[in-house]
Amino acid sequence: MALTIRDTGIGISAENMTNLFKAFSQIDSSLARKFEGTGLGLAMVKRLAEIHGGTVAVASAEREGSTFAVWLPIRAVETGATAAAVEEASPRHRPDASGDIALVVEDDPHAADLVGLLLEGEGFCVLHAASAEEALAMAPLQPLSLITIDLALPGIDGWEFLLRIREVNALAHVPVVIIAALIDSNMALASGAAAVLQKPISRTQLTASLASLGVHPTEFVTRTVLVVDDDPKAVEVIAAYLPVSEYTVVRAHGGAEAITLAERLRPDVVLLDLMMPDVNGFDVVEALQRNKTTVRIPIIIVTAKDITEQDRTALSTGSDMVVEIVQKSAFTRSDFVAGVRRAIRHTSGRV
Repeated sequence: MALTIRDTGIGISAENMTNLFKAFSQIDSSLARKFEGTGLGLAMVKRLAEIHGGTVAVASAEREGSTFAVWLPIRAVETGATAAAVEEASPRHRPDASGDIALVVEDDPHAADLVGLLLEGEGFCVLHAASAEEALAMAPLQPLSLITIDLALPGIDGWEFLLRIREVNALAHVPVVIIAALIDSNMALASGAAAVLQKPISRTQLTASLASLGVHPTEFVTRTVLVVDDDPKAVEVIAAYLPVSEYTVVRAHGGAEAITLAERLRPDVVLLDLMMPDVNGFDVVEALQRNKTTVRIPIIIVTAKDITEQDRTALSTGSDMVVEIVQKSAFTRSDFVAGVRRAIRHTSGRV
């Protein structure tokens, strides 16, 4: 979903654009000084958009006005069997066993989603349990690096969970972080919690807590993703699905630009549309395959085109660089991010 706001106000010069979304930063111009503020408004908009998996942008010129845009991913609310199928397919319910796994125990789906996104940004694969009973059943099934839990849960509460988890040998040494609105920190720590965070939490608080516990995933690094589509809106939508702390997104709005950027930057993965004017996606695949510096870069095809067997033959150029094909009509954040991670792992172990 795109939210666009246009005005015919004072406008913003090019040199002031870099400070526009920084907290407590006021742009330095004679026009801006007439309209003083705290410098927090746009920084808050940017932060809120990123928490929801989105992004922001601005276009402006002095004395001509400004256009601000916010892009947010739309997540369909499913019920019944459909919801169960979606949840079963989500990487938060089928984590990669080769990575560090965190279990989020939270009955509020919105709070669970926020904590999950923050943990994914730190490099964790995330499981979600809506109750302590569900968590106690799930936890022993895979090696956990971290558990976060709200105290106010239906049925068994967080306090009882802390007692029961210490009775399970496989879980007794897993650090538990309590995330709650109102809590006695001393009592929580005395009851076995490794750390206490008060709602609403921020990424800074979570990062500091993880660092103090020593449970940061050891192999977590920021990856570079090249997003290629001739439609700028499609590029921004795809970019918005990638956690900003985990991926650096480079944008290309055409096939020729994509080839140049891939050769120069050698990204960890390319997200490529097929139907583009002049140099299309098939041409990009062929060009990257011919170049020895880009031949090992994995490619995910993201397209609205119905892929035929002839298309698949054209894309399989004797290598396995095209690792996945995603239909835009079936695009979901969880499956998409999981696919990007699989593509990066696909080549990380190759010689």
